Amino acid sequence: MTRVVLATRNQGKVRELQAMLASTGVTVLGLDAFPEIGEIEETGATFEENARIKAQAVCQATGLTALADDSGLAVDALDGEPGVRSARYSGENATDASNNDKILEAMKDVPDEARGCRFVSAIVAHAPGGGELLFRGEWPGMLARSPKGDNGFGYDPLFFDPELGLSAAEMSPEQKNARSHRGRAMRELLEHLPVFLERAAGLGGPDIGSAGPKGSPPPGGSGTAAHAGPGEIIAGRDHIPGEQVPGGRLAGLIASEGDSPARYVGVRGWLLVLAIIMTCVAPLIHLHTLYANFGVLKSIRANQHMDPALSARLVNIIIFEDALLVGVILLFIWAGLGLFRRSPGAVLLAKIAWLWLFAVNPLELGIISLFQLPPEMFSAMTTKMLHNMASSLFGAALWVSYLSFSKRVKATFPREGA
Repeated sequence: MTRVVLATRNQGKVRELQAMLASTGVTVLGLDAFPEIGEIEETGATFEENARIKAQAVCQATGLTALADDSGLAVDALDGEPGVRSARYSGENATDASNNDKILEAMKDVPDEARGCRFVSAIVAHAPGGGELLFRGEWPGMLARSPKGDNGFGYDPLFFDPELGLSAAEMSPEQKNARSHRGRAMRELLEHLPVFLERAAGLGGPDIGSAGPKGSPPPGGSGTAAHAGPGEIIAGRDHIPGEQVPGGRLAGLIASEGDSPARYVGVRGWLLVLAIIMTCVAPLIHLHTLYANFGVLKSIRANQHMDPALSARLVNIIIFEDALLVGVILLFIWAGLGLFRRSPGAVLLAKIAWLWLFAVNPLELGIISLFQLPPEMFSAMTTKMLHNMASSLFGAALWVSYLSFSKRVKATFPREGA
């Protein structure tokens, strides 16, 4: 029977994981089964490093595959603080209340639109032969100005989920598990853990999954654990290529923090450029077109020599174009502000805005064809529409592709399905 150790003395967590793995034949043990293991000092600079430190220490002490996690809160306006110091943010004797008070004081002058934050969880599975799985889950949200709710712990009362309109401490256990950073990372881990344990047993020798002498080197290896890189499983001294395990948007088989998508999170780089274009540049261009159309309307109405019927048709065409432009302006500003605020649905709305910008041109061309305009006037308008259509198609293709495939967009909006 395969056994794994969860690096916790919380029996509730042990029972929960055991229930999740019930159909796999894996037995989950907690640290209570190994009283000789003391406190493990978390000296890492990242969540991934701390989870790895705990998993490796427990694995070495027990001779079993070990699972460990590290998690905390990262606030954008505080450059990712409190981060790995989340539990002791207000000092070595920190409490939930003192940590919350300190972060509220640090954020008291930060406006609502700049209070973005995220819960982060890193989970590591480390096998005695040196193979390793690492998954990362993130839960984006906003930092509230005062605590709300009684169901959570830590920073839960201050963490506000805009999509549900609730703080983490106001959610039911089912709601929280479905959305939380730990839930996301754990679901990824559970998807790949059975295969990982099977491979680890095959690569690391017959003792993997059964306890060996305390403090002895990992079975099948030299005592120095090698880390699994993307597309590889490394056990002891044997280097055997394996299939790359699909880790999902925010998880995978990785060897270091440099491979983590956390470094892509945030409205920066080209994502910041896009947000500025959508909130400022594109609306200003369309406002200039509206102003030019207003001048054309004045000249048409002031022209006493133009056929009244033709004049009325031209006025209707321009009014219709202006209505479409106003819709484009409002949609772009709404989508751009959503990108700035990392609002739920912002990526989809931005894609719709760019596709709508392209679609208004053939729509307007179709409307113009319904009016009986002189051939030379219709030809001039058609040429203008085709030119606009080409430029808007280029912009739509460029930015929709970026929103669909950018690592930064996927990391910053992990639930968008970008």
